[in-house]
Parts: sequence; C-alpha cells; structure tokens
Amino acid sequence: GLNDDYPDVPKQLKQPYSEDALQRLINKQKGTERGKRKEVLVVFDDVLGDKKADRSSLILYCYAIGRHINLNPILSSQVSNRVLTPTVKANSDYILLSRLNRQHILNIWEAITNMEKREFVDFIEEVNKDYKFAVVDMTSQSNSPEDFLMVVKAEAPKNKPINERGKEEGAEEKSQHFLSPPSHK
Repeated sequence: GLNDDYPDVPKQLKQPYSEDALQRLINKQKGTERGKRKEVLVVFDDVLGDKKADRSSLILYCYAIGRHINLNPILSSQVSNRVLTPTVKANSDYILLSRLNRQHILNIWEAITNMEKREFVDFIEEVNKDYKFAVVDMTSQSNSPEDFLMVVKAEAPKNKPINERGKEEGAEEKSQHFLSPPSHK
C-alpha cells in the first residue's frame, strides 16, 4: 500500500503501480488528438520493489515514446543499477543523485559519465553531504564535467515555525541554488 509520503498531493492522484492503469493512460493519450492532449506527469516513486514494475515495458515505453503523446515520466528510486537502463538514460533530460553508497556511485559512473572514476566518486561523495543533489544534465553536448554536472541545494525559508507535519508554516517553494561542480584537475 501507499504510505503518507507527499501529503500535499491529493489522494485521488496517488495510486499503487498498475500495468492496467498505465496502459489505459497511454491508450487515452494516444487516442486523443495531438492538439487536445493534456500534458501528464507520471511519477514512479520506488516502484522497482514491485515485480510488475521492475523492467516494465510500459515504463520504458513512457521514456521512449512518452514525449510524443504528452506523457512525462519521473522515476524515483534508491536502486540505481536497475533504474538507469539504456532506454531511461537515453530519454532522460536530467538525473538527480543524492545519498548514495559507493556501489551505487560506481554503477552510475559506469552508466552516465566519461569522467575519471576517482574524480566522479569524490564529487558525488562531497555532494552527499548536507542534503545536496548532484544533477547530471543529459541534454548537454559537452564532455566537460563543468557543463553537465551541477549541485542543487534546497533551503528552507528562515525563521518559519514548523507545523505538526514537519513542514514550515507558510512555506512556498524552496529556493534552488545551482552551483558549479568543484574544479577538476
């Protein structure tokens, strides 16, 4: 079942992974005239523990063909080696990384970068601190890490009381700060 993650998302928009539901959504998008299709964001959050979702051809279809039918997937997972399939990698604009162990860092290094292994590991281990994310810009045409690798950190508004759900009272969106990666020698 679903937990209480994402309390601000209406319950009717959250549902367990279902091949049937995803197929119906794909069919609806394909059956709707191009100019009348709505943009749909589908978030697959930790679905890889579900045997039906692991390496699902429908999830891969969302990555490979989704943009042609206004279907935009986001895949959130703690299992890097099964997430970054060639299809997902080739059809992702951005890959965000945070709080990874060494094996996951090495899996991602093999899958997405041409950096030296030590350089990438050092960068990601530094980013793993203080709730930062490394962002790999898969749209970059450059081979230079300074062009395709960034750091993002969200900051909570100052002096805001925390409510019982752990959220800042009156908090709007948190700011994002894009920083350059450390200089590579």
